Amino acid sequence: MPIPDDEGRTEIPPRNTSDTEMCHCGRPLHYTDPLIEAAVRALIDRHGPNTRVIAGGRSWMVPRHYIALHGILACDLPHLGFEEVSDAL
Repeated sequence: MPIPDDEGRTEIPPRNTSDTEMCHCGRPLHYTDPLIEAAVRALIDRHGPNTRVIAGGRSWMVPRHYIALHGILACDLPHLGFEEVSDAL
């Protein structure tokens, strides 16, 4: 799913290949700082690729890479195509 950049332009994501890790936005992972990428990968190694985000009485499983690369706003959660999960743990 393409995400508009800061100027409102939407890029067409490159084609996925089987060995390319993809961001939820549809692009290959696009870190610009290798230290941040290493920190996020260490977090994923310890806690898994997704984290539960709760907002407005609803919950979604959101990829940690997406949060690190794009940030996230509660108002956007219902529209970004993340897996919605029940409140039961």
